[in-house]
Amino acid sequence: MKKKKLRVLSIIAGVITLLTISLFVWRGINRRVYATFYSFVDEVCKVPAHLDFVPQGITVMDGEEFLISGYTPMGLKASSVYYIHTQDGEHTDETHRCYLLNADGSKNKVHCGGIAVYDEYVIVSGSGCLWVYMLEDILKKEEAVLVCCLDVPGFASTISISGEDIFTADWCTGPIHRYGLFYKNDDGYYYNSKIYRFALDEALDHIEKAETGAQAAGAQADKQNKAAYVLDPTYGFLVRDGVQGVTSMDGYLLTVSSIFVSPSRIDIYKLPDEETFENNALIEQDITDGSLPLVILDEDDRVMKFYCPMMMESATHYNGKIYTFSESGAPLYLGSGRLLGYEFIYRFDLRERTESEK
Repeated sequence: MKKKKLRVLSIIAGVITLLTISLFVWRGINRRVYATFYSFVDEVCKVPAHLDFVPQGITVMDGEEFLISGYTPMGLKASSVYYIHTQDGEHTDETHRCYLLNADGSKNKVHCGGIAVYDEYVIVSGSGCLWVYMLEDILKKEEAVLVCCLDVPGFASTISISGEDIFTADWCTGPIHRYGLFYKNDDGYYYNSKIYRFALDEALDHIEKAETGAQAAGAQADKQNKAAYVLDPTYGFLVRDGVQGVTSMDGYLLTVSSIFVSPSRIDIYKLPDEETFENNALIEQDITDGSLPLVILDEDDRVMKFYCPMMMESATHYNGKIYTFSESGAPLYLGSGRLLGYEFIYRFDLRERTESEK
């Protein structure tokens, strides 16, 4: 009997040892597969990992403060935003979670995509809308009530504010159409992601009135009267990949594409100048009452691409650096990303990368 127990324990110990060795070998293989990516990124800090949180979007408030948006699997809780304060790469006690509510106080269970700070507001994208909350509420309260909702065409899966002057816009944002085939060129290539630029300044008056209670605005018509401001795009780009995240900086457009467990990819495109844009724009008629110019970004426009860990999500930039992360570290995916070392916010210098290609 004693020998039998020892045999069982030996087998269990052997299996655990084998799994541990396999994990280290697999992590090493992944580091080699994504060697180029790991050669120039910094691991800033870990993304929050909780059973009821799947991270989707990121914005940077300064080099040590971040907002991470996410949803709850199966809608068991309201979607939420983490305020992350770091010091030497570790979360401080100031890090906390804020749950998102609708204007009527009910849980907002929207599939949170990207997140951005605009003036004194936080804007979260998802389900064809941009959801506006007070920044002060997100930073200091356990729950934030919806200020208003901005309707945008189609599936707004991510958002990023550029802070640049792009064709007379003092900033731009990028809700993405990620599903379906939208355009086929003469060479037979399909372009299945549309990246739209919107001018949030046009909606600022609506946001401020909603904040003071001068008008009701929200989404989910079954729970409240829908009086959302419709925000139309002013121009856009077509790319061939399933884009999850987008940001623009220094005349470049950076996209993050990923499909579940396959390797993700980051593409950096050189944006056309205004004259080139006007000369090469297609015209789309079905988005707004007027026409919407769209320009294809293809191999000729791409400065560089590189592969990175699976399930990379949104991208944003701050002080010349790009920030992104993988959602695969979420417990929803059995911690697969954490086992492989994908649990970090990654940062790299875009200017260094683009200069290295010249």
